[in-house]
Amino acid sequence: MPHRIQLLESLQSTINIPFCIYNSHTEISYSIPDIPMPNLMKYTVEKFSKDGHDVNAPLIIVEEPSIFIAISKLSDNSFLILGPALPQEHSDEFINHFFFGKPYSKDKDAIKQNIKQSKLISIEELKNALCLAFFINTAKELDESIIQVEEIIASQEPLNNLLSLLEVNNIENVKTDDNDYNNPESINNDLYSYFAMDGIPVMEDLFKKFSEPNQYSFTKMSLNHDRQTKYVFMVVANMICQEAIRHGAGEDAVNVISEIICQRVDLAPDYFDVRPYYVELIAAISEVVNKQATAEKGYSPMISNCVSYINSHVQKKLTLSILAGICNVSERWLSKCFRKEVGVSIPDYINNIKLQRSAQLLLYSNATIEEISDFFSFANQSYYTKLFKEKYSCTPLEYRNNKNIDNKA
Repeated sequence: MPHRIQLLESLQSTINIPFCIYNSHTEISYSIPDIPMPNLMKYTVEKFSKDGHDVNAPLIIVEEPSIFIAISKLSDNSFLILGPALPQEHSDEFINHFFFGKPYSKDKDAIKQNIKQSKLISIEELKNALCLAFFINTAKELDESIIQVEEIIASQEPLNNLLSLLEVNNIENVKTDDNDYNNPESINNDLYSYFAMDGIPVMEDLFKKFSEPNQYSFTKMSLNHDRQTKYVFMVVANMICQEAIRHGAGEDAVNVISEIICQRVDLAPDYFDVRPYYVELIAAISEVVNKQATAEKGYSPMISNCVSYINSHVQKKLTLSILAGICNVSERWLSKCFRKEVGVSIPDYINNIKLQRSAQLLLYSNATIEEISDFFSFANQSYYTKLFKEKYSCTPLEYRNNKNIDNKA
């Protein structure tokens, strides 16, 4: 046993990705490096042990495809698990929110720590590492040809109408308080809850539908997964541009943004992650539309700049000091001018925007109430619930459940 552990540690230092021996019965694991990820291990074993999978065949799980995990059975309750590993680099911000709403999100910090200590790896390299680790543990050779690869895709629920999904304000069940204050209505509010907030993807189900288009309402333009994903991006980008123009964005500005990002998608390598491109597209176009919308409201350049910044960074902790610095004026002057032009204080405006967008996440995401509260940087879940109830006359859970009841009716 000590000799086997030494060999595994030597292999891990060479391959430089996490290794784990996990017992599903006792839920005890031996991890190299010693950064345990119990929820991820449990999730991986459940995927491996599901109905229809040959338990004698090792499995590589490809999540969306930004993360690789390899698993092989050693005995009745014992499993060899390699990963998580990444095939390409991602920003810290993207990695942080990749796990939003995942069943193993509680392991987020440990997973991030393991990923930061790992090297980028291809599926072929992961297969080789799995074979070597399996041999060290069992003294048996593993036939690489029997290793299965499974991509985790979205559910089979069809996309009935993409534009109806994008036009959140047209959905009757979304409550709005247009008379609360003179806030700028724009595509920013319509789309950010589906794609991004300050460059962070939060609506994973919709992204999965975009990246697995053959199962839904999109035409099958190619049998190649990556090429089809690129084609779908072009189609969706065009829809988004048309929607943005309909909301008042300049046609030239929108088309230039779309053209640049579409060209980058076209040049993307195999097994690329399409979600950051959607995020960048929506963030850039939303900013254009938001600025146009605030200008049409007749706000002064200072207040227009302040409102645009709030709408694009609402999930962060925004203070009067930060906003005054952005506008290059004193806090007192900004506060006075904001209330005069917008009709509400800056804190109230920020909370209203947060509550509106959190309501959309309650209706259209599987994120927990705690995750949504944390995402929008509320002090704690109790404070978030208090503010939500004041605005919508019900708790976040009641708001979500009422939507579910309506759907079943």
